[in-house]
Amino acid sequence: MHKHHEKKMKHHKAKMDHHKEKMQHHEKEMKHAKKNDAKKKHVVKKSVKGLKAKGKVAKVMHEFANKELHSSSKKGPIVKNKRQALAIALSEQRKTKK
Repeated sequence: MHKHHEKKMKHHKAKMDHHKEKMQHHEKEMKHAKKNDAKKKHVVKKSVKGLKAKGKVAKVMHEFANKELHSSSKKGPIVKNKRQALAIALSEQRKTKK
């Protein structure tokens, strides 16, 4: 039984050492991340054009949901296919960004 106990203790010590190494590695990564965060002072802002384009997609999809979206002009047939509505929305978005 004594040998069995020693074997268990060795295994337990190996597991603890491995855990300790993982913790040290994690701490090192956290320090590195904090350094990088400190360097990043500037904040990235979305352009106004990007926000307008995003709103355009929402508007077109809202029109589709309310059965008000027409395929070409207001005189054209009403769009019934969601994929076609999405295609129109993305097309409008591209036009807005330019």
